[in-house]
Amino acid sequence: MNNKGVRELNKPFINLSKDELLVGRKLVNEVKEKIKKDKVICIQPFGRGIEILDDTPIDVTARSFEFKDLKKILKKLEKDYAIIIMSEMKMELKGEGLKNEVAMPEGLSQRQWAGLIKYCDHFLGCDSLGQHLAYAVGTPTTAVIGSTFPVNVSYPGKEGIKIVDLGMNDRQYDPIRITVDETVNRHNEKLMTMDDAIQDYVIGVIKGEIDPDAEEKNDTEAA
Repeated sequence: MNNKGVRELNKPFINLSKDELLVGRKLVNEVKEKIKKDKVICIQPFGRGIEILDDTPIDVTARSFEFKDLKKILKKLEKDYAIIIMSEMKMELKGEGLKNEVAMPEGLSQRQWAGLIKYCDHFLGCDSLGQHLAYAVGTPTTAVIGSTFPVNVSYPGKEGIKIVDLGMNDRQYDPIRITVDETVNRHNEKLMTMDDAIQDYVIGVIKGEIDPDAEEKNDTEAA
């Protein structure tokens, strides 16, 4: 029996090759040049639980961003930043009121994504791979967590990681890797839904990390 508690793990590290770094830097620079913005944010909005129903991305595990919230966040962020979407699923964002094109690279390996994220100014993601890559390569990160517990899936209290825990007051444990619990799924399914105040809070966290001297900051707590 282990009476010593949970051991402290070293920060993860990815030893990227010159090629992987060059691919990432090239893509980020191309996006900066095309959008005419100095700062780039990489966003991974969806986890493995995502599926398409009636042309809308749905995640019954409540780990991914709600599509309607993602579109609002993109509109608010594009005013100041170029945006790269990390997603296996292609999204149709034309006609959603976005003024700038959102980059969605295809065919990148996980290590090439790590190289790309390394050259971004910030990473915004859910409970999925991207936040781990960002932490490993040292890119400041905002992780939005819903049905899962940050202590299990992210890096609470670690430098460079800001966690917005949307489920902290109403989350029930979901044995997602063991079995499907429909009752828990129904209870948790709305945890990742954001109102305007929460969206603005998330954006305020990002802006505060990218530009600590920015005038627009939101000091409210996420409910």
